[in-house]
Amino acid sequence: MSLQADPIIIYTMGKVGSISIYEALTALKLDRPIYHTHNLTEDDIAKLQEAVNNGLDVARLSQKIEEIKQLRQLVYARDGQRCKVITLVRDPIGWAISALFQSIERKFPDLNFEDDLSINLGKVQQIFENRQEDLYTLASTWFDTKIKNVFGIDVFSTDDFPKAKGYNIYQGEHADLLLIRLESLNSCYYNALKEFLNIDMPDLPYRNTASDKTYQSLYHTFLKSVNLSPGFVERMCAIQYVQYFYSQEEIEWFKLK
Repeated sequence: MSLQADPIIIYTMGKVGSISIYEALTALKLDRPIYHTHNLTEDDIAKLQEAVNNGLDVARLSQKIEEIKQLRQLVYARDGQRCKVITLVRDPIGWAISALFQSIERKFPDLNFEDDLSINLGKVQQIFENRQEDLYTLASTWFDTKIKNVFGIDVFSTDDFPKAKGYNIYQGEHADLLLIRLESLNSCYYNALKEFLNIDMPDLPYRNTASDKTYQSLYHTFLKSVNLSPGFVERMCAIQYVQYFYSQEEIEWFKLK
């Protein structure tokens, strides 16, 4: 990996619209490396290695492990370059449902999307209920375990987040971080990336929606019919990042959706 130019690393918990930014930046053919990942920690590598050891998707996951290791070498090179990290946040309920469906084909191969919707809805509802604790843990710890522990940047250290602007820039010792709310992306991404990278962005492509997936019909039906427990909704909306990056009015709207 070249260490000559400050690398751009798009690094998120997934299902927050990051692929659109990656594609827009890649299309500019900038004279600097651009990476897109959801995994950077030693714990991520250990979990992937465990899957490989169990014979799961060996070739793909082995390659992914090597890519993460190489990217970690770049992040920790400490040779004077600064990683330019971009991350996004999203309403926690929409994120949780999207995250469930993103992995549902891989983690639940016995789920037949050709089955009657009523049959699959019951199965997915049960899968979702069983995964709620994992989804909560990921969302509630992500900025500490994935950002602060890797880049030394505490996004909660400032007094307040500029909610009307929709983004903020944080400086660490070896990295800079741009954080954007997905709900504000269309209105702020040009100014945010101009300020962060000093580049003029083209129109933002819209990619990786559930409509492009094999599960699209089930996904949209699930959204309309899912009955989330009030306890889960309240717990997700009480997560620190939700309380910090969104207004109480916005949070109440998340609960009603």
